[in-house]
Amino acid sequence: MGLRPLFVAVLGAVVVVACSSSSSSVNGASDGGVPSDDGGGASADAAGGGEGGGGGADSGIKARVILKSALAACASAGAGLAIGDFTTMPKRAVDDGATENGHPVSATCTVAAGSGVGPFLVSATITLGGVGTLTLSSGVDMNGASSAAKISLAEDAGGTWSGMTCTLDPTVDLQAGVAIGRYWAGFKCTQATNAAGPACDIQGELRIENCAQN
Repeated sequence: MGLRPLFVAVLGAVVVVACSSSSSSVNGASDGGVPSDDGGGASADAAGGGEGGGGGADSGIKARVILKSALAACASAGAGLAIGDFTTMPKRAVDDGATENGHPVSATCTVAAGSGVGPFLVSATITLGGVGTLTLSSGVDMNGASSAAKISLAEDAGGTWSGMTCTLDPTVDLQAGVAIGRYWAGFKCTQATNAAGPACDIQGELRIENCAQN
């Protein structure tokens, strides 16, 4: 079963998480999941992970992520969060509990049937220790798109920016999209608010795999 990268290009930031799935074909995925960019399964483009029933403490399969995210259109714009690599072939995803450039990575995610919020419900919390945390929650359509996502970006050296009507765009890559247990899209929050400072845009790309399925 192939995996397929999810994400939208966003200035200065990218996130990817890995999730596995056995159902729900999307955007041409013939095996019921987001197609892999390398023709392999969840274990083909990074260590760990693997195909099967989805991640979580009960399954023993680690969530995997690729993330690129940053602040833009404000004085606080900076390097943002970067975990894994979207530019390599295959894409380089990072397991929950691994390290990236000496910083611990924590990745939890759910990609499940939508229960009234849309065909799918996507949620994720991705932390790069000592740098910051990105959280995302949204119902998405059959392609993985939304214009009502809730996203926040907290920088350990700065504030927390939050948006309630953020855009999720699965057209960042031909293989991006959604399936039970995995998701890939670009994201943008225009003028996300920060109680302690000026509003900023949050933008980036996220791919998650081996996510919980309910």
